[in-house]
This record gives sequence, structure tokens and C-alpha cells, in this order.
Amino acid sequence: MTLTQSEIPGRELLHRGKVRETYAVGDDRLLLIATDRLSAFDVVFDQPIPDKGRLLTALSAFWFRELESLGATHFISTAADQLPPGARTPELAGRVTIAKLDIEESPTTPSRYGVRGIPTMMLFKDGQMASMKVGAMPKQKILEWLAEAGLPVLARHAPESDESSGVVAVS
Repeated sequence: MTLTQSEIPGRELLHRGKVRETYAVGDDRLLLIATDRLSAFDVVFDQPIPDKGRLLTALSAFWFRELESLGATHFISTAADQLPPGARTPELAGRVTIAKLDIEESPTTPSRYGVRGIPTMMLFKDGQMASMKVGAMPKQKILEWLAEAGLPVLARHAPESDESSGVVAVS
């Protein structure tokens, strides 16, 4: 069976990439579905390769397990019994990877899976942009960035800013 596009009822599709599709499973888990779409550079071809997604999933799982002693990754499992309802279908068998999303441990994961809706943070000085950060950043990194820019930071429960003083509040 060839799979060119997945659908998991009750799950939010976060991203449909050239080959993989990403669904949300709770606040810190993702389902990565490897399809049979064929891509080269920025082109997705019309003709899929049967079972390519199953092979990609098995190959990835092998190497994540083989190299797990080297450090943390996003990989959790490919075991069918750990999949949520809706993802245990014959079409998806062997194509699903359960992954964690923890930007503290894996800060590059969001961009690797096409998550682009991440805030862009800009610092202005004298009406000119002095610095910009794009992408997911842990709170501590944001605080360090603000400190490097010489901005006093107040810890608050709700994000606020006092434009007149240049003081930024971070929750």
C-alpha cells in the first residue's frame, strides 16, 4: 500500500512536510508519519515509492536506538502498542514515530519539523532594531539575551513591558 497523505482523526496536524507529517499528541509528544512521497531538493514528485515511509521509519529507529548512548534525541518509540487511538491503522503500520518535543533538551527540533509559527523577538534601541532572535528559545536563553543587551529584566507572572523605561517583564 502506498501512502501519500495521512489523516488521524482527533489529532491536530502540525505540519505537512515534503515526506513527513507531524501531529500533536498532548503538550510534549508528537507523532511523525513517514509517507511514501518522493522529494529532491524543494520538489515533491507525483510518483510515490511504495513502502518508502516504512523503510525510513525503520532505518531511523534503528539508528536512534544504536546511538542513544551518545545523547538525547526526540525519539521515543515506534511500537504500535504505544500509539494513540486513530494511529493504529493498517495504512500507518510501521510509519509512525512517537517523539518528544522538549526545546530545553532539543532546541533544533521545532525547525527540523517545519514549525515556523514561533515568535520572532526583536530589541530596538533609539528606534532601530538592535538585535533579533527567531525560533524557540528556553526562558533562560531569552533572559541571557536580554541581559547581554543591557536590559533590566523583572520576573512577573504575566508578560508586560514598560516602553518608557525599556524594562521587560518575563513570566
